[in-house]
Amino acid sequence: MEFGKHIGKGLWAFADKALPAIYGVGFILLVIRVLPDSEYGAFVVVQSMVTIVTALGGSLALQPLTKFSAETKENGEYIVASLGLLAAFFALVSLVTVVGGGYLVSILLPTDDGKVAGLLRLYMPLLLFSGFYRIFATALLQASYAVARIFWIDAVYFLGTLLLIAWAGLVGRFSSASELLALITAGQALSTVLAVVLARKAMSVRKGYNPAALRQIWDFGKYTFGGSSIYSVFSQLDIFFISSFVGVAGVAVYSASKIFTRIFDMVAQVAQMFLVPYSSKTYREGGLDKMKTTAEKAICFSTILLLPVLLVMVFLPGPAMHLLYRGKYDHGALIVQIFGFIALITPWNVVLSNFIVGIGKAKETFYYAVLFLCVSAASFFACTRWFGVAGAAAAYVGSFLFITVVLFVYIQRFFPLSLTAVAARTRDFLMFVRHTLSTGRF
Repeated sequence: MEFGKHIGKGLWAFADKALPAIYGVGFILLVIRVLPDSEYGAFVVVQSMVTIVTALGGSLALQPLTKFSAETKENGEYIVASLGLLAAFFALVSLVTVVGGGYLVSILLPTDDGKVAGLLRLYMPLLLFSGFYRIFATALLQASYAVARIFWIDAVYFLGTLLLIAWAGLVGRFSSASELLALITAGQALSTVLAVVLARKAMSVRKGYNPAALRQIWDFGKYTFGGSSIYSVFSQLDIFFISSFVGVAGVAVYSASKIFTRIFDMVAQVAQMFLVPYSSKTYREGGLDKMKTTAEKAICFSTILLLPVLLVMVFLPGPAMHLLYRGKYDHGALIVQIFGFIALITPWNVVLSNFIVGIGKAKETFYYAVLFLCVSAASFFACTRWFGVAGAAAAYVGSFLFITVVLFVYIQRFFPLSLTAVAARTRDFLMFVRHTLSTGRF
């Protein structure tokens, strides 16, 4: 992959993944500063569960769709199979939530008085189905690198939701977690309407349902689902342990501090947008040398770009928290400092994980993920119980480092990758910058 040839789409991709960052800043100003800690904490618990389910649905039905669509020109059978599988999964989760949501919340949040359980039963189905076609359309468009269309779909959701929240605040109709979840549901619905319009050409398929395509989606998706299940649980496991050991007030300060990590999520999402279809096609063509070069450059370039984030989070966490929250969460500076070290891990993790998916080794990755879940669960339990919120942050970073080392060892089976080789790509980065500055072109 020659980065210069893809810079146009790359800029659209970064613009798209900058939207969550803009949303995060707006969320701080319009939501976190406004809602009481108990309301914000309740929202975070519900939103965490919805995020897990959405990620699981994507790994089961949408990740295989992106991979197989990138490998063929006629993807109609995969579209039909993926759409049906995602709808069935969301319907099943919604049913289970309505019936047993209260029991689940009583386990995760023993101090709940029924409020969080009520929110979960109402808004889990609404949020899943208001955003159902939106996430499907973006996965389908990703396979053909239609990044500009993805940007507009996401822009309506992120910016539209912020506008709705701002309007609700101005008219005095925003003071609770329930109202916030309702506004997010409306923002997702608006984005879904646009997704129907922008993805209509990609949805023009010649072939319909094919049991063989569904079986292929399932055979690949069940392992990506398993691996993603573990990662999704890991990414929200800290919230659940904090809610159990510390309470919703601890969830509030932790989540306010963790919002800085959204920049790392942005990098991960940009990488996935390009690296999964690229590695799928390149590996099928036998281009392991090309994949090695791309991996080295991608890790090196993204590490350099994240260095300023590392410096701010590690050396200036107090001023950063005070600037964002006006002193409300100054005691979360240590948590931000701990999270800052993720800047050094993220480039390796996102490149390696996406390449392994593209290579098609989902089954092996799942087995490693099982080990990862055991280690991270034990870490969260011990660190959160003994050291509270800061301990949860340390367990998060340590577990993330562990799985990244595992992926690094595994990728050696396909091509050699080393710290030295990645560091040497700094010369390529400098040459790229000099060329850009001297010519004014990418």
